[in-house]
Amino acid sequence: MRNTKRYKNSVEICRNCIGAGLLALHAEWDTFNREESDIVSCPVCEGTGKVLIKRQETIEIVPFSTKEFLKFEDFRKTTRTVVSQ
Repeated sequence: MRNTKRYKNSVEICRNCIGAGLLALHAEWDTFNREESDIVSCPVCEGTGKVLIKRQETIEIVPFSTKEFLKFEDFRKTTRTVVSQ
């Protein structure tokens, strides 16, 4: 059984360009010379500075399998670390 929950869409500021819509590309060897940097539009928000966030959550319920549970328990026993003092 699969259950999907959708949340309200929201408009947020682009985290890539911090809402400016533009990015300054600097050469690696010339990071302090800001006048000669190339200014391009942000590829994430396409120059608008804002992005539309669509959120949804999917929960999948599967039947319980004893064999899979025992494999998981064996894995937990072998990976448990013991700290001795």
